[in-house]
Amino acid sequence: RSMLEEAQKLVPRASFIPGNFMELPLELKFNFIYCIGVLIYIPRQSIEEFFKKVHERLETNGILYLNYPHAISWLDTVYNDLTYIQYSPKAIEKFIQPYFTIIKHEHAFDGRKIGSYDDKPYKSLNPNTDRTYKNSYLLIAQKK
Repeated sequence: RSMLEEAQKLVPRASFIPGNFMELPLELKFNFIYCIGVLIYIPRQSIEEFFKKVHERLETNGILYLNYPHAISWLDTVYNDLTYIQYSPKAIEKFIQPYFTIIKHEHAFDGRKIGSYDDKPYKSLNPNTDRTYKNSYLLIAQKK
């Protein structure tokens, strides 16, 4: 079974729309948009377009809930790994500023405030990578 079929089974009254959010010709408006792990797939040249589209799809005073892996080194802010992009919390605030009022923007696991990158990231249990879900940031913002 696909993930969408399973989700539909678990929440039968919900509507699920498969596809790439950036390419879907959505006319629907939402009160709440919930994104986890999405920004790792949004390249730098499309990030402003992403936030603009989220803004357009939200109702007046709609809420964006976004959890994303944040930059854990200076190199992450300059030379993104195109298979797993990690944005600086400072950059995300810049990108959303025209569209949203920030309600909360902090480290998802310990509430720290991080500027450009996290100089004290959590260590991965996998010795082959420095990536772990514990190095993620939480953004809750309201549509302006």
